[in-house]
Amino acid sequence: MFEAGQMYDFIDAGKYARRGLAAARWYPVEPFVLSDWNLSDDKIPELTEARARLGAALERDGRTRAPDGAADAQGNLTAGSSSKRKTTNFNHIAACRKAFQAALSTLESATKQNAAVGPGCSAA
Repeated sequence: MFEAGQMYDFIDAGKYARRGLAAARWYPVEPFVLSDWNLSDDKIPELTEARARLGAALERDGRTRAPDGAADAQGNLTAGSSSKRKTTNFNHIAACRKAFQAALSTLESATKQNAAVGPGCSAA
């Protein structure tokens, strides 16, 4: 695991491991709360908006309608948030942001497209 093996961040590695085990058991795993990351004030507005958009899409049954997009968006938001507090590897942060935005776009499209039909229903 990257956090433990490369970053020597055993606390975050443990958090990710517990979340991964929960997801493997089909428990819904919510996005991290931003206050868990000890972010600097200048990074909070962008991440707050991103987390709010992700939360709204998940509330619209996003995990069912676009499971890959939901997982990718949540994972990249977590990776980007974690990186912003402990690294100056701006290429990594930019890659996480780009991947998050692409996955969130997919997720939002899937959930907005069928929002009028209702959760678990199909438009066909």
